[in-house]
Amino acid sequence: MALYKTGIAGSTRGTTPSPNVRGAQDQISVLKGQMVAARVTDIVLDENHPKFQDVGEWNGIGAIFYQFVNQSGTTTDSSYALPYDSQIKTYPLVNEIVLLFSLPNQQMGVNTANQSYFYLKPLGIWNHPHHDAYPNLVNSNNPQQSQDYKATDQGVVRRVTDGSTEVELNSPINPSQNTFVEKADIHPLMPYMGDSLLEGRHGQSLRFGSTAKSQSEISNNWSAAGTNGDPITILRNGQPTKVSDRGWIPIVENISQDLSSIYLTSYQKIPFSIANENFISYTTPPTTPAQYVNPQIILNSDRVVINAKTIVY
Repeated sequence: MALYKTGIAGSTRGTTPSPNVRGAQDQISVLKGQMVAARVTDIVLDENHPKFQDVGEWNGIGAIFYQFVNQSGTTTDSSYALPYDSQIKTYPLVNEIVLLFSLPNQQMGVNTANQSYFYLKPLGIWNHPHHDAYPNLVNSNNPQQSQDYKATDQGVVRRVTDGSTEVELNSPINPSQNTFVEKADIHPLMPYMGDSLLEGRHGQSLRFGSTAKSQSEISNNWSAAGTNGDPITILRNGQPTKVSDRGWIPIVENISQDLSSIYLTSYQKIPFSIANENFISYTTPPTTPAQYVNPQIILNSDRVVINAKTIVY
């Protein structure tokens, strides 16, 4: 007699996991033991930090100290963790959350069981490029700080509307490296389907995008010509100086207002005016960059300098 099982409960009830399933479960259990979430409490970024010698001097730049984040609250660990990737680094701010992995360290040639924690870049708690800090609100003595975290149907969101920056983001014990200033008017970039975006904390960005005739109210200004999918690359350093202080709302690049830009286009029109459009001396006036619809490279800033280091006589 055949036995038919239906549904999730029916397919698993009373059965013993196969060896392959047990192996996967064992691997997941091991991974859980090696991976833990932690809140950054301090970071070593220069030689003036009191822990500079303890983390290995210059070999320890980027070392963080942390609190474990778990169901029972937070516990502070006196050891430190190093960046997982030594080529591409996003150094966390104090109070950002990172993932720690327990992996072999410099002593593995002596003892293969000797491991240390290494951290990945900060978790996107707020999905915002400026910072993703989540302070320990349970132990916070600052009621204004707690007001910046609003409860919604989707959870908690950060909405700084008073212009104040009560979250501690810099080292508590090394003033020489404390240069990060929180700003409420740093906006993330508006994405379009297929984009690859790289965003800095201060309004810098690199977009590998395309012509995107989006119906969103936050539409871009380079898609009036061409067809969807025409490639465009935009390097932007600094968003406009006059932007909304509602920094959680995305914006798009604006070549006329961003501080400095490089555009590599294919078949887009880039709406801006060059400094001098007086072509009276030309027999055949050139097409302005704003009307040109073939591939072009545009560099735009208050001043553009091209310099050769070597002088050839």
